[in-house]
Amino acid sequence: MRVMELGTVLVLGAALAGCRIDSGPVPAGHPAPPPASDAAPAPETDETRSLAAPGTNDVAGGRGDAPESPSGIVYHVVKGARFFDILVARIGNREHVVLGETDDMCLDLPDQRDFDGDGNRDALVFRSPGCRGDTAPGLLFFVSGDTAFRRSHPFPGHRPRIERWNGGWSVLAGGTRHVLRDGHAVPVERIEPGGQQVRAPVSPRR
Repeated sequence: MRVMELGTVLVLGAALAGCRIDSGPVPAGHPAPPPASDAAPAPETDETRSLAAPGTNDVAGGRGDAPESPSGIVYHVVKGARFFDILVARIGNREHVVLGETDDMCLDLPDQRDFDGDGNRDALVFRSPGCRGDTAPGLLFFVSGDTAFRRSHPFPGHRPRIERWNGGWSVLAGGTRHVLRDGHAVPVERIEPGGQQVRAPVSPRR
């Protein structure tokens, strides 16, 4: 009798301590209990969620673009960083200063897209020579989204219109249509006041 009481005490003590007691084989038709674990599973956190879903990118204007993807280049202008404006290209989580304050420019960014069709996002930049903001007269130029971020020569324009032309993108400003070719702003068409379109002579490359 005393042996049975001692066995009962040991079983109750083990149950209170959280130990698993093997009570023999599970009857047929009943699911087996889950294995015991010393620690409860850790709750899912924001950090574990981000690790479980790689490949997201919250870059403004290019959400979902992989950092190494050419279309992942995003440009922005920092107004009056100290005295003048700077143009910055962001690729993934890295930034590259394309035009710094040493260029002494007052800038705006009318548009950014793949102007030359090479898969890289290019920038159309407006420069105000007198730092009067987005007012005429002004100068426009392209910045190519290549490894050197080449800058085209400027051409006069104010509040440009971006239009499709011959299967690509063009910039219509100051009565002249320009396209970006191999880092150069090439005039391809002249729009007369009456709306007549005259093919512009292609200027030599510099």
